[in-house]
Amino acid sequence: VVHMNATHRKTFIEFLPLKVYIDELWDSRTSAPVGTGVSASRAHLLKFSRRYWPARPKLKVYLGDWDSWSAQRPQPEWFTQEFQQRVVSNADPSVLPRNLLKNLMSHTMFGGELQVDPDMHDDILEDAVRSSRVLSYVSMKDLSASFAIPVHLAARKFKAIEEHNASGASP
Repeated sequence: VVHMNATHRKTFIEFLPLKVYIDELWDSRTSAPVGTGVSASRAHLLKFSRRYWPARPKLKVYLGDWDSWSAQRPQPEWFTQEFQQRVVSNADPSVLPRNLLKNLMSHTMFGGELQVDPDMHDDILEDAVRSSRVLSYVSMKDLSASFAIPVHLAARKFKAIEEHNASGASP
């Protein structure tokens, strides 16, 4: 670099913020310490703080393969419990696949005895998962209080949808 023409030095190296660098790696890298392939590389990039994760649309597309990863036997080497927990705990519920949201909601509420309506709207599932996360951070002592808010949110959403449908407006 020292012997390079001074007018061209600034085009030789570009310093990128970490978020931009990770975003570029998301689209181009195919190998990582956790395995080979784009999916493994992306799983490795999700080890960074979530503030450096790619934009929600990219995450949603990537996590859309969650069901296929779960069903594969053997599962991909990078699809570990640690990876799953990190994604479930940190990703915005709007990027999580519908089946995963339903599982999270049914397993975290009422000791796993809640059966989730298959036709439940995605925004209700997302709100319930988001609320249960907030509550788990706020209070782990009083579980009965923890489950009151997601149910209340679901009831409020259903009421709003019913009122909207009763008014004759299309969704």
